[in-house]
Amino acid sequence: LIQRLSLTMDRSDGLAECTREMFALAMLVRLGKVSEDDIKQTFAAFRRLDHNNEGVLNSKSIIAGMIHRRRSIVGSAMAQRRGLVQPQ
Repeated sequence: LIQRLSLTMDRSDGLAECTREMFALAMLVRLGKVSEDDIKQTFAAFRRLDHNNEGVLNSKSIIAGMIHRRRSIVGSAMAQRRGLVQPQ
C-alpha cells in the first residue's frame, strides 16, 4: 500500500522511510476511512497547486499556480475562438 501510493522516500543509504503523515495516510486507507483513489486525487490537487515543484505549498506557490492555470484556460479559450483548437 505504501509503495502503491508512493508514500516512501529513498534515503542515501538505500533504505526507504516514511513520515508520520505518510504513515497516517496509509493507515486511513487500511482502516477504510479513505480510499487509495481519494489519496491520489489529493496528491494530484497538490501537484497542480505546487507550480514550482518544490514539494511544499505556501501562499506564493498557490497564487503562482492559480495564475498559471488561469492563463492556460484563457489561452485555450482564445485558441478555440480562433479555430486553432477543437473544443474538448
